[in-house]
Amino acid sequence: MSGHENEKKVRKADPAAIILVVAIIVVSILSVNCYIEKYEKTYDALKLENEYSDVCNEGKLLNIEYSKRADYKEIKEYVQKNFNMKKLETYQYEYINNSEGDKMLVKTSDEKDESFISGITKAFSVILEYFN
Repeated sequence: MSGHENEKKVRKADPAAIILVVAIIVVSILSVNCYIEKYEKTYDALKLENEYSDVCNEGKLLNIEYSKRADYKEIKEYVQKNFNMKKLETYQYEYINNSEGDKMLVKTSDEKDESFISGITKAFSVILEYFN
């Protein structure tokens, strides 16, 4: 055996492969960083959209409230001028005693083919109607 066979063959690295591996690693790091930035910006944009929506809704509610109050003032002035009517004062209220109390009537249907879910739905609707 010659000494040449026992020697380990040393491979030389291909420079193109090294450049390709480095390029893949750099692109991977940059794409992860870009994905993280995109996620943060998307989250911030959604948060700002929600805040904008809330502010728009609040603005609409304020406009409605303003319109109601403005209409109320106009109506009040019109009624006072044209019909000589004024808002009742607390000493002008008269309370009537109702001795009968509240009555509730539960209506049952004659249908025997009701499903379990429709029965539960009807029961809840009766309860909700009572509290309204």
